Amino acid sequence: MLKRRTHIVLAFVLSAIAAWAQLERAQELARQGKPEAALDALRPLLAQKQEEALLLAGDLWMELERPDSALALYLQIPRAERRPEIVRRIGTAYSLLGKHAEAIRLLRSHYERKPNDLELLLALVQALIAADSLQQAEYLLLRSRDIVPPNAQIYTLLGDLYYRQRVYELARSNYEQAIALDSMAHSARMRLAEVYYRLATRETDRELAAEYFRRSLREWNTLTRLDPTNARAFYEQGRLLFFARQWELAAQALQRFVELRPSGTLGRWYLAQALVELRRCDEALVHLERVAAELDTARPRAQVLLARCLFETQRYDSANALYSALAANSNSPMDAADWERAGISALFRGDTAAAIARFTESLRRDPRRCGLYFQLGMLHYNRRSYSQAIETFRSRLQHCSDTLDARIYALIGAAFLSDNRPDSALPALYASLRLDSTNSFTVRLLLSALAALNRTGEAESVGLRELRRFQALGDRTAVEEICVALLAPLVERKDFQQLLRLSRETTRIAPGSAKAWLFLGVAYHGLNDRANACRAYREALRRNPGESTAQQNLKLLECP
Repeated sequence: MLKRRTHIVLAFVLSAIAAWAQLERAQELARQGKPEAALDALRPLLAQKQEEALLLAGDLWMELERPDSALALYLQIPRAERRPEIVRRIGTAYSLLGKHAEAIRLLRSHYERKPNDLELLLALVQALIAADSLQQAEYLLLRSRDIVPPNAQIYTLLGDLYYRQRVYELARSNYEQAIALDSMAHSARMRLAEVYYRLATRETDRELAAEYFRRSLREWNTLTRLDPTNARAFYEQGRLLFFARQWELAAQALQRFVELRPSGTLGRWYLAQALVELRRCDEALVHLERVAAELDTARPRAQVLLARCLFETQRYDSANALYSALAANSNSPMDAADWERAGISALFRGDTAAAIARFTESLRRDPRRCGLYFQLGMLHYNRRSYSQAIETFRSRLQHCSDTLDARIYALIGAAFLSDNRPDSALPALYASLRLDSTNSFTVRLLLSALAALNRTGEAESVGLRELRRFQALGDRTAVEEICVALLAPLVERKDFQQLLRLSRETTRIAPGSAKAWLFLGVAYHGLNDRANACRAYREALRRNPGESTAQQNLKLLECP
């Protein structure tokens, strides 16, 4: 029997030691400014209704601005409403929950029994201020200020009273008095920072408003130095820096806030946006995913930034999937740049139709996205949607006239040609050449259009003129291309007499052109002049040994 009792006592002692260690661990986490982790450590003790654990957990929930959870724990403490230190907490929780009558009734009844308890008085005043019973609160505070020695808490509550009335200058002076009495009066310093922010937002003088903002930020900076575990201070510091567009500093402050308050979704949202601005998408992704899942008001914008970061980190499949969902919502906050990214993501998935729709929407929202017109126009062109391509290129000329206009006119001409409308192509191609006479691509298109219209005289005049010019410029590639564009239509028509005449002229203008000699050989070949054909093909090979057509024809003619 004695042995059994010994085992029971030993088990009880071991259990008590384990509970004490668990409580001490939670207290240490709380001191480190990690209330959420501390609450996790307290869970086993709360199930046992351990009194110190209930009190600590309640205080932690109050710090996390969850007075409902705190109140439920305070009320479980034995004789809670008979103990002033618990009553203060319960009254404050009631007040924060908007149960002002219960808070005031409870706190007043205890204060009347203990009129010398300054903490009870201050809790009652705080509840009266929250209930807008400002005259009663002011009376109690001023009377207390005249009776007790100078007290930072009293001046802080006076500041709260005037802050509630939006008499910010009086609020400021009382907060400053509180800090003068106690430099560690963190509540007063936080309120002072808020007052400066309020003064800044209502100030019409921009310089003075900026000064108030700086003062507000200075107070938050001071708080973060004095108390590195003050999550609220880091949040407000980061928020002000965020609105000042100081992204790097904002990210540093908000990162610390998230470390202290992992469940602080709003602070995480500001952090994610700052990281996106800093183009640190790899870091932003995890925060954006949390925000999109947890913060309803920010979800649409968070999803847009999440899609943007998936795109920036080259996760195109995931980006396209999210962009598809966003694009289906007519109220999506995607901007023109997002629609362009969505289009590119679709292209990586091989969905050209979706890309075209998204690029079109991007340009509708912002017609000055000049680079996008070319990409959209070419998508239409490659799908043989020539009318849409022409419309897109013309829109670029309308909204983005610049040094690329010559190229755009050439593309319009190319689209008309591909659509079998050479007559419509000519004005665009001539416009292109007027803007840039050095573009051989345009010359070739122009010659093709003239050939299609049987305007052989005009084609010859243009072709020889441009051949002379590019020969003078020393552009061998352009010379070869123009020879082909000028002479190939004559081969197709089997007009070997005209081909002979023009190819002789091209060899005279550009004697180093392999193509000119090749077509001269074809002309003789077509006229059954074997000797001259062989000589011309050899001249073509002398200038370009890789000219395969010349090689084949030499064999065909069995040239010696």
